[in-house]
Amino acid sequence: MILLDGGHPMLKELVTARLGPENAELRATDKVDVTIVDFDGVTYCARGEGDALTIFFAMHGFDEIRPHGVEAYLQGVYSDGATVTVSVAPTSLDGATFNLSLTVDLARDHGEGGDAFASKVSELKRNVLAGPFHEFFDAAREKRVAGATLRLPYRPDENIFVRAGGEDSVVVIFSVVFADKNDRVVAEVFLREFSDVRRDQGLHTSPVVTLHRSPPRELDGEDLGKAGDDTVYISFVLFQRHFAQREKAEASITAVCQFRTYLHYHIKASKSFMHMRMRSRAEDLLGVLNRSKPAPEAIADKKTWSGRSMAGK
Repeated sequence: MILLDGGHPMLKELVTARLGPENAELRATDKVDVTIVDFDGVTYCARGEGDALTIFFAMHGFDEIRPHGVEAYLQGVYSDGATVTVSVAPTSLDGATFNLSLTVDLARDHGEGGDAFASKVSELKRNVLAGPFHEFFDAAREKRVAGATLRLPYRPDENIFVRAGGEDSVVVIFSVVFADKNDRVVAEVFLREFSDVRRDQGLHTSPVVTLHRSPPRELDGEDLGKAGDDTVYISFVLFQRHFAQREKAEASITAVCQFRTYLHYHIKASKSFMHMRMRSRAEDLLGVLNRSKPAPEAIADKKTWSGRSMAGK
């Protein structure tokens, strides 16, 4: 299985190429005006001239997600008063509305930390979703039950539900729409591995993963959004060992935020692999059939009395 990066590679490349004193000449001569799209309908617009680069960010459902610790978390991750300024306010650009912006001072020398800084900027979408998770993690660490189930409408037809599983656990439930029934079958087989892997002695502490073909009881009475017959629910139960330490909590959030992309990536990879195997098998069978054909009989070459061949006449 392949773990996808939590940041956007194009954003990271853009910041890396223009960061630091060594790239001052490029910044002075080359303006930036580029629009970048990401998974889940997220859009970035990067504009810069000179040493300042502003990255505008738009995401579905941001207004519903924002009240749950988003701004405080972003300020804690990015704002240092000198290099990055965070502005959580709607901005209109070329007819599109963006929810927030980061303004980066590219002239500052980060030394060996330049790559890490560029990675942090590229993880903007992940960091927007991280705030609500920390609310529930903090409550679980303090042995108190957080509030009601939180719905994060990060896609027009899909949601992430976060709720307290008790005093020491957090339950995360994805609603996932499978327009193609074949994708759903592949996903069920793929997700079965998540349950089977817990039998391994070295991996038995991994989160509990369950696939539900109908809304689980944890969502009774909740607003499910645009849920239809093609919607399944995938739940993760995270325990203290997954978020007790700050570093582990951040790693858990990164994995959870990437789950839908991770799932669909491997569904497409599995289907591609199966098609390759089928084509290879078909070619092998055609080779067998071709070898089983009887050799054509040799046609006698008839000649006239003068010695000329009669072939083709």
